[in-house]
Amino acid sequence: IMLTSLTTFLGFTPLILENAIQAQFFKPFAASVGCGILFTTAMLMFLVPALTSLHQRWLARRARSRGRSDVRPAMPEPTSA
Repeated sequence: IMLTSLTTFLGFTPLILENAIQAQFFKPFAASVGCGILFTTAMLMFLVPALTSLHQRWLARRARSRGRSDVRPAMPEPTSA
């Protein structure tokens, strides 16, 4: 995912940095797509796993509160030592 996103953004970089008059029409497009790819990659790599972990913990707590002990969280809950 990281390699594909990085190469796509680097492919848009010459168009973003171009100063020719013909390229001025496409600069906003290239900048928005390039930055969108970087933002989406960051969301995919950091936010989605964090939300998945929180969801798994919530499901495990809900199952325990309903008396089911067979459901375990994806990650162990932190202990305060």
